[in-house]
Amino acid sequence: MARATPGRPPVTTNRGPVNVSPAVLTVRVTWLERTEIEDATVDAALDPALAAAEVRPAVVLGAALATVAVTPRAAQVAASDAAPSRCRVRFMAGLPGTWTSCGSILTGSLSDPVRPLARLAGVKLSEHEVRIPAPDCEIRAVVVSPDGAGPWPGVLLYTDIFQVTESTLRTARRLASAGFVVCLPEIYPRGELAGVALEFDEPGKQAGLAGAAATTTGEFDSDRVAVLDYLEQRADLDDLFCVGFCIGGHLAFRAAFDSRVAATVCFYPTGLHNGALGADADAGTLARCADIQGRLMIVFGSRDPHVPAPARLQVVSALYAAGLEDLELHVYAGGEHAFMRDVGARHDPVLTDHALAEAVSFLSAR
Repeated sequence: MARATPGRPPVTTNRGPVNVSPAVLTVRVTWLERTEIEDATVDAALDPALAAAEVRPAVVLGAALATVAVTPRAAQVAASDAAPSRCRVRFMAGLPGTWTSCGSILTGSLSDPVRPLARLAGVKLSEHEVRIPAPDCEIRAVVVSPDGAGPWPGVLLYTDIFQVTESTLRTARRLASAGFVVCLPEIYPRGELAGVALEFDEPGKQAGLAGAAATTTGEFDSDRVAVLDYLEQRADLDDLFCVGFCIGGHLAFRAAFDSRVAATVCFYPTGLHNGALGADADAGTLARCADIQGRLMIVFGSRDPHVPAPARLQVVSALYAAGLEDLELHVYAGGEHAFMRDVGARHDPVLTDHALAEAVSFLSAR
């Protein structure tokens, strides 16, 4: 067996079985750095019709795809053609002069091809502001949706501390173009920040932090219920999902406690490991992991000082301890905090594209 090269731990994604032809299979590979896929073998014990694999040239950077041409056993072709197939593909990946034995370390499940944030053909978007009643306030929100009657899946999108900025709206439009109705509520609907989109500068940052410090976990939770009530009542929506960034990632995690939320994606959520949320030093979020009923995906950047490796480990350990082992965790090498915000030096457009494509694939259960 090829020797393992230290320092290149993989991150894996499991999607489960799908209907595919046994002739050509497209397999998702997630790697922490650029590498070439050089060889692969199919675990034929899981599907006797699949006997050998030949990897077409593929370069992996972050989340990518390798197309594997599979030669079925002759006797099994007729029985297996166009039938559901499930197998694991073990990859041998390496850089020039070195090999990395993935063996049992990297095991990928077959999945449908992931298109780079697939866009609806000829889609046009509509965008409007709504006011959502809550028990003690009115929540201003922007709704971005594909034109058409639907029904569409709905996404509650939580912003970072800067509220509904043009940067976050650009992300919402990309999600909407993939076939989602995206609702962006202000996270500070009370007080002087209501109706304000903050600038990405030091005064804006301090104002956003102050807005968080003035908001209790109870208020965040109450606002979430109000927005989900609004989305649930819309006739053009079917499934409800939640997505959040930074503090919004923490809020999205808490939204997963609501049984109406079928799937949640948290991008670099802050405060999960120590419970810090708004005015509360410990909101007790991780202690409620067992309350999550839907699917969960979490995305971190490896260079995020707000969520360093020990904090990430604490979050994952709490989820596993609660029995939530069937989740997706993505750690992007070199990703800083807020690497998906397309303003400022921390923005990484390549990782952003990968992360959004993964989120759309996850929410669509492809």
